[in-house]
Parts: sequence; C-alpha cells; structure tokens
Amino acid sequence: MTPQPLSKWKMAAFAMGNFGWCIATFSYSILITYFYYPPVVEGVSEIPEFISRSPVLFGATIVGLIYAFNRILDAISDPIIANLSDRSTSRFGRRRVFMMLSFIPTAIASAAIFYPPVQSVSSINILWLIGCCAIVTISLTMYVVPYMSLMPELGKTNRDRILISTFCSVTWALGFAAGQMVWVVKANLEGAGYSPVEAMQFSVALFSLLGIVGMLIPILAINEKRDCHRNDDHEHPENQGVIKALKSAMQNRNFAIFTASNGLSFMSRFFLEVGAIYYITMLMGLPEENASMMMMTLFGLSLLLYPVVVKLSKHYTKKSLFQAALLAQGTLLIAFFFCDTVPSPDIFGWGIIILFSFPLAILGIIPNVIVSDLALADTKETGHKREALFFGANMFAYKAATSLTALIFPSLIIIGSLKEAGVSPDPTEFGVKITALVAGILAYIGVWLMRNYNEKSIMDTIGEEVNTAKTKPVQDAS
Repeated sequence: MTPQPLSKWKMAAFAMGNFGWCIATFSYSILITYFYYPPVVEGVSEIPEFISRSPVLFGATIVGLIYAFNRILDAISDPIIANLSDRSTSRFGRRRVFMMLSFIPTAIASAAIFYPPVQSVSSINILWLIGCCAIVTISLTMYVVPYMSLMPELGKTNRDRILISTFCSVTWALGFAAGQMVWVVKANLEGAGYSPVEAMQFSVALFSLLGIVGMLIPILAINEKRDCHRNDDHEHPENQGVIKALKSAMQNRNFAIFTASNGLSFMSRFFLEVGAIYYITMLMGLPEENASMMMMTLFGLSLLLYPVVVKLSKHYTKKSLFQAALLAQGTLLIAFFFCDTVPSPDIFGWGIIILFSFPLAILGIIPNVIVSDLALADTKETGHKREALFFGANMFAYKAATSLTALIFPSLIIIGSLKEAGVSPDPTEFGVKITALVAGILAYIGVWLMRNYNEKSIMDTIGEEVNTAKTKPVQDAS
C-alpha cells in the first residue's frame, strides 16, 4: 500500500498519545515526591508518612532507591522492547501492537502508586510501591518507544517532522498543564471535606482516565501500512540481537553525544517540574494553589511561542537552538537560588517563570526532530529501519532523568534538616535552593557536551539542507 500524505488532523490525532501518556504518568513522574516527601510549611506537613523519609543508604531515600531499581529494569527492558518493535511483523503494525497492550496498565499502575495498602509506615507499602513502579516502567516503555518511533515514519519531509513534533509538544504541554491543575482540584476537594490524601488520590485517578482516552486515540487513528513512509526495496527491519543492535546504535557518535546532552536537559527540567511546588511555597512564600497558576502560565506561554520556534527552525540550526535554549534554562534555574534574597520573591519568581517559557518551547520541539533526523540518517547509511532503537535510547534518557531526579531530589531538599531520634528529616529552604543550583549546572554541562554534535553531516546523509544562513544571533556554544 502506497503511504498517503499525513493530514493535519491525523498529526493532531497522533499527537494525542503524547497528551495521554503525559497526563497518565504525571503522578508517577512528578507527584510521587510530593506525596511521599510533602513540603513543610510553618512546621506542618499535611500528608502522613507511608514510607520512612529518612536516608537509608549513602544519603539516598527509599523512594529514590526504588527509582534506581527501576532504572535497572529500564536498562533491560528498553532495548528489548525497541528491538522487538523494530522486528515485529504483527498484522496490527509493528508499533501499534505494543501500544495496544500497554496503555491501560500504564494508566492504572500510575494511579495505584497513591493508594498504599497500609495507612502508616509499613514495609508492605514499600513492596506495593516497587510493584506499581515496575509495572509503570515496563508498560510506559511498551507504549512510548513504539509511539515515538512512528514520528520519522509518518514524517516524509523535514517540515512534516517539525510539524508532527510541534503537535506532540503542544499536546505534551497540555497534558503537563492539565496535571498542574492537581493543586486546584486538590484544594477544592479539601474544601468539600476530603482529606489531603483522598483529594490527591481522586486527582490521580482522574488523570489516569484522561490518559487512557488520550493514549487510545493514535491507536485508532493511525494505520501503519497506509500512513507510514517506507521503501521496502532498500530498507528492512533490523534482525540483529538486542545487544548488538544497541551497541551499533550507540557507536553513532552524533547519537551518543545528543543522547547524553538531552538526558541532562531532561534532568535539569525535571528539577523544575518536581521542585516547583517547593520553590513556590517555601522560597516565594505563596500557597500551593499558586503552583497551578504559575505552571499553567509557563506552559501556556510556551505554547504561544511554538509558531515562533517553527519559524526559527527555518533560519537556525537545530543544534544552535537546542544549545541556546539549554543555556537559558540553566541560567533561569540557578536564579531560583536567589529567590528568597530579593525584596519581592513572588514577583522575582513570576519573572523566572515567564522567561522560562521560551527555552521550554524550543526544548519541546527540537529534540524529537533531532532524534528523527538521526534515525533517518541511520536508515540511509545501514539500510536497516531501527527507529525504535533510537527513540528507545532517547526514552531511556528521559526516564533515567526522572529517576535520577527522584533519587537525588529528596536527599537534597533535606540538607540542613535537624536530626532528631525517631523523627524523619523535613525539607529545608537551603536544601530546596541547592536543588535549583544543581539543576542549572546540569544544563550547562549539557550545553558543553553538545558542542561536538555534527548536524551538517546528518542532514547531508538524509539529503536535506541544514539551515546555516543565519546563525550568528544564536551561536553554538562550542
């Protein structure tokens, strides 16, 4: 069947999968730290302790170690699922069959994290959290890696890939903004008589339902045989084993450089996403409900800037845009460190949030296009279609970033907490400020690593021109 040009409505329908997995796993990636290590305002924490909050191993907490365990699981499952998807011959499509099997478990397990079976500190709650996180880890990989691998197959040209990435970025931002409404929903439910724990549980259950609907839409809308670009005379699925295929992909120097840099970009941004509630309540002195307004403003402004990013991509290299955005992200994150030292912390914080929208818009679009370019160039060079392997490695960087943040963040925010026998340490203002400093440094390292990425060679391989006409205003950091 000859692939048909992808219409705008199909691009939008495909992009709804991004909304679905983002809102479904918002609780798993963002709210888990809040639920098990809630902010302390005026010496009070409104959520009880279900798992000990004290460090247990080299300063790491139990929740952080559980996340570390899941990264081991990721290291095993990501390349296996990517390889299986690349080699699949299912009549439902080599991507859609994995998405069909995984979207419901992803959503349900993400919500179950917030329903610990014992309502006090218990080892049973630890086992429950381990099981739920393991299910989310595997099922999310089964959905997202094949899903993102469709992007270069659906995008026939560089323009199409940028448009698809833009649609996906819009829906991801909408999913994240919807997730930030948790604080408003929680406050309203508490006003109606629900406890803070019940309000949080109701909110994440709602997110799971929305996630199921969102993840289902591209499964129904996309037909791989009809919509995906292929040249079966010269391109065919990779038949190598998992280890050999992964090793081959990572030997691609440009891919290895970008994966490392993008992983640091993810991690830096996750410090903001996880830490926003702490920055807003503990450093700016604002109530929790303001977190929803500030983060929705951030993502709303970034959405408005997406058309600007698309236009910039016609005049500047993707590398230069990525580096400039990551440099700005690092600088703005470090600015949170000084938030409580200025005369008006709330106004200063609002300024950071507004300025942050521009790097967020660029980093929402450009990275996925870069991965698509790398996958297409690899296909041209090897004759093998290994899109899932490339997006799987990129997804691993994303999940490693969330997990490392979850491992490090709880340990950092309790720096300076007074130790008392039998009492778990609480977050401190100094510890929260340290997280902002660490996040900024991670972004700067990502900029430095990206200096050796050779975009021109990638675009020459694909057979498309790299935008070099106007690069001076947005300099490469090299």
